[in-house]
Amino acid sequence: MKTKFVLTIVVLMAALPLLASERIDESYPASATGDVLISNISGSVKVTGWDRNEVEIAGTLGDGTERLEVDRDDDRIRIVVRVPRRSHNVEESHLTISVPRRSSLEVETVSARSGVSGVEGELDFTSVSGNVSISGRPSALSVSSVSGRVKVEFAPEDSEISAVSGSIEVFDCSGALEVASISGDIVVHSGELDSLDAATTSGSVHCEAKPSGRGSFEFDTMSGNVVLVVPRSISADFELSTFSGHIKNQIGPKPTRTSKYAPGEKAEFSTGSGGAQISMSSFSGSVKLLVQ
Repeated sequence: MKTKFVLTIVVLMAALPLLASERIDESYPASATGDVLISNISGSVKVTGWDRNEVEIAGTLGDGTERLEVDRDDDRIRIVVRVPRRSHNVEESHLTISVPRRSSLEVETVSARSGVSGVEGELDFTSVSGNVSISGRPSALSVSSVSGRVKVEFAPEDSEISAVSGSIEVFDCSGALEVASISGDIVVHSGELDSLDAATTSGSVHCEAKPSGRGSFEFDTMSGNVVLVVPRSISADFELSTFSGHIKNQIGPKPTRTSKYAPGEKAEFSTGSGGAQISMSSFSGSVKLLVQ
């Protein structure tokens, strides 16, 4: 009898976290092109776009959470995980939310990872201590992350992406792009851009997106390398410089020393008939201009 009693207690204790979490399964009518705002302090937020004029919320509220608050009208739905102001023992809440595909989406998280796929409206993500993942082809994009990685499948015209203590990776892009990181690498894999501003304080910048037209392209790092891969046939005006690193240039002249007393190098030249203004600089690192 004692053994059975002890086993029963052990099983119940193991099940306590599951029992303490409140399951969510709610749905609300929504505009096909409305605004959806989501806020979660801890845990995760996963959003998916679908072809229904409805917002569906599933997942769990962690132990200690006050409630899931949902405010809505014809064009706007606000979803907030409410927690006590002075509580320090609130368990994680995990939300899986489906929204109309053409919705505009705003997501705020703290100590929670977040991601979206299949939403074609404007996306605005703010994260503190959590990774952000963006899939699909939104019409506009703004991402700000503190202490978390950012991965973007496609960055549309005029996207702005920033991270503090985290890396940024963009797989495809178009139009104008602004990317900035403090203590993290920046990688832009592909795309065709009219202009680009990519800067990091402590990290490297690597770009294989093709410059188009006569826009401005600036690559800058304080402590790290800058690598740009371009077509051999590119027409552009280049300005390359380092303070304490070397320049590797596959399409232009050899670099020269900035001073006989300093280790820095520089190279200024044009290819083709000129066009895009491309500036690449590193304070403490190398600059590499490579051909595809």
